[in-house]
Amino acid sequence: MVGITENPGFLHQCKKHGCDVLVLPMIFMEGITHDPSFIDNQLGLLFNAPGGFSFRPLIVQVIGTNQDQARIAMDHLASYDLDGINLNLGCPSSKLSKSSAGAYMLDAPEKRDGMITTLERYSPFPFSIKIRLLGGRNPDVGRSKAFCKSLEGSGIDWMSIHGRTRKQGYSGVARWDIIKEIHDFSSIPLIGNGDIKHALQGNELVKSSHADAFMIGRAAIADPKVFDATGSAPSSLEVDLAIKLGLYEDLFGFLEKYSATRVDHFLSLHERKRWLLYFSRGARNARIFRARVSSIKDLESLEDLVTAIMTRDDNNNENKSPSC
Repeated sequence: MVGITENPGFLHQCKKHGCDVLVLPMIFMEGITHDPSFIDNQLGLLFNAPGGFSFRPLIVQVIGTNQDQARIAMDHLASYDLDGINLNLGCPSSKLSKSSAGAYMLDAPEKRDGMITTLERYSPFPFSIKIRLLGGRNPDVGRSKAFCKSLEGSGIDWMSIHGRTRKQGYSGVARWDIIKEIHDFSSIPLIGNGDIKHALQGNELVKSSHADAFMIGRAAIADPKVFDATGSAPSSLEVDLAIKLGLYEDLFGFLEKYSATRVDHFLSLHERKRWLLYFSRGARNARIFRARVSSIKDLESLEDLVTAIMTRDDNNNENKSPSC
């Protein structure tokens, strides 16, 4: 998830709460070719985490349409001890339409098949792809199954499938029934994706043979504890705001340990406000709190607001404004 999973603090939380494998957000192979400093800084940071914390297993997801640049990018990434390379064929952003990258490449068979072949040949690590269901406003089950079947013998180690088409974006519901049909039809290990709210839900889908494993994305943004499958599924009731703000404290407390390792951009006021808005989803008094956060102009006032909520005695009082 671009803008989310490059944050070491968020990755730390996901691993801490039970995430098995981390996938970095899509990185343009053209960017790695022309200026590899970004990915170098990011991987150098994660591979040398303070206190011996391990972010591994770690997979880098790439995106692009130029096969020559793909080969160069793979040569560069070969210097890192990664656990896999994943080709993004699932991003539905309209910004990718002109280049036919991401999910748009699914409808450009020559580009799609050429890139899959190139990366399978030149990736120095296990190679996988992430796709969406083929089709328009409605999934085309036959085309989706035929494409996945055609990948058998291609050298792909596994694939993940989001249960919507590109044109659907994130509307409607993810079609796990179709994911199961593909899983039953194809021999390639399959990771299902879409609308999973908690690891316990994902485990049930795996037990019922819908997929070999599952992936959680958007649900983790509001609460990385969704990866914890050791307890019971979370209640649908709103939780205390102070509990949700504990996630914020944990994320930025971890980042503070990186103060000497080029993470200033993760500690800015803008970033802090953004994560407070993410984590406050589903909390009591969230609407009032989010309005206050959005209006704050300085770090000191933001921290005062968080401290007041975290330390007050009546966290369970729904009627009390979080501005206290």
